[in-house]
Amino acid sequence: LSAQGGVYWFRERARDVYYLRDLQAFGLPPYYVFGNDPVQSRSKAVFGQATYRLADGLRATAGARYTEDDKSRTGYIGYQGTPTFNAATDLRELNAGSISTNKTTWPLGLDYDVAPATLVYGSIATGYKAGGFNDGCAAGDSRGGIGCPAASALPAASLTYRPETVRAYEAGVKTRFWDRRASLNVAVFHYDYRNLQLSNEVVVNGRPRYETTNAGQAAIRGLEADGQVLATRADSVTYALTLLDAHYASYAPDGVHSWAGVKLDRTPARTLSLGWEHRLHLAGGTLAGGVGTRAIASYRRSVPQAGLKYRVPGHTESDLDLG
Repeated sequence: LSAQGGVYWFRERARDVYYLRDLQAFGLPPYYVFGNDPVQSRSKAVFGQATYRLADGLRATAGARYTEDDKSRTGYIGYQGTPTFNAATDLRELNAGSISTNKTTWPLGLDYDVAPATLVYGSIATGYKAGGFNDGCAAGDSRGGIGCPAASALPAASLTYRPETVRAYEAGVKTRFWDRRASLNVAVFHYDYRNLQLSNEVVVNGRPRYETTNAGQAAIRGLEADGQVLATRADSVTYALTLLDAHYASYAPDGVHSWAGVKLDRTPARTLSLGWEHRLHLAGGTLAGGVGTRAIASYRRSVPQAGLKYRVPGHTESDLDLG
C-alpha cells in the first residue's frame, strides 16, 4: 500500500484598472473605464490518494479531494468623455459580484503489467472548475457611494455562472517493443461535461459585454495514439493520431434554439502528426535537426448567443528546427 495526501491553500488580492478608448465611432462614450479594488480569490482543499497492490502486477487506486472556492470583486464601470473622471459630466456604475462554490471530486483506477514493458489501465475520475461572475451589478446594490441603476442591473443568471464539472472515463495501453527502441501509447476516452463554461461577446441592456455562461451538457469522446521509433542510433521518428467527437448534448444559448449535436469549438475530428529528427555528434556537443508536420481536419468557431457558426478549413502546419 502506498498513499499520499495534503492540503492546499490559496489567497489572492488584486487591484486593476482598464481603459477602453476611442469608442465614440460606435456611438459609445469615448472612454470605458473598468476599475476594481479589491478583486479577491480564496481557495482551500484537502486531498488524498492511495494505491494498493492486489496481486503481482495488478494495482488499484482511489482518492478524493474536497475544494472550497470564494471569489469577490468591488469596483466600477465608468463612462467618460476624457481619461480623467469628471463627476459633473461622467457616469459610474457599480461593478461588483461574489460567489462561493465547493465540490468533492475523486478518481478510481486499475492498472496491470501485462509484460515487463506493457501496461494496461482504466480509470474513472471527476473534475470541477469553480464558478465566477461577469461585469455588472445586481439591482439595488450600492458600495462606496456608487450604485447600480435599475436600467443597467443584471439578472442573477447573467451576473454569475455556475461551476463546471466533468466525469472522465479512460482506458488504454502503454508499451515498448523492438528491444525498447519503439513505443506505442493508445487511449480511448469519454468525458461528460455539465455546465460547461463558455465565453462570448454579447449585448446586454444595449451595451457590449464579454460574458461567461454555462452550456447545459457536452460530450467528448475519442482515441489518442502516439509513440516514437528509434530507427537508428542517430534518427528518431515520432507519430501521433487523435480522433475526436466533441459536441453539445444539451444547450440552448438563446433559450429557444437547441444546439444539441453541434460540435464544440476548436475540436477537429482528426489530427495526425509526424516528425523526424537526426542527431549529429560533434566535438563538445550534438547538432540536431528535424522536420515535423500536423494535418488538422476542419473545425468550428462559433458565437452561440448570436447563433453564428464559422468553419475553419482543414490545414497542415509544418516546422523545421535546428539546435
